[in-house]
Amino acid sequence: TFYDVVTELDSNLKILSSGRELSCFLNVRPVQLLEGTEFKELLPLEDERLRFLHTMQRPLKQEESIADVMHVSLLNGQRDVRPVELFTFKFSGLNGRLRHLVGIR
Repeated sequence: TFYDVVTELDSNLKILSSGRELSCFLNVRPVQLLEGTEFKELLPLEDERLRFLHTMQRPLKQEESIADVMHVSLLNGQRDVRPVELFTFKFSGLNGRLRHLVGIR
């Protein structure tokens, strides 16, 4: 599967990497670094935000190896809503902390 952008979130669901690429994808001008931003802040619809949080906060199971898929809306640089697919995958980082990869298309 190909994604338009992939970003990594920490255990608090804050953007760790690819903040510039995500900013470009969302057409934010001037381009801002989104590292440190809570990903949920990019979700303008409350029901989608709650579904995202519920999915992301489920415990990591050792046998899990597939991504969850969600259809959500993200805010773009003009404060308009952009429909996207999120592919999320949980993993344990080198330091043992929970991490998330989020593929967006």
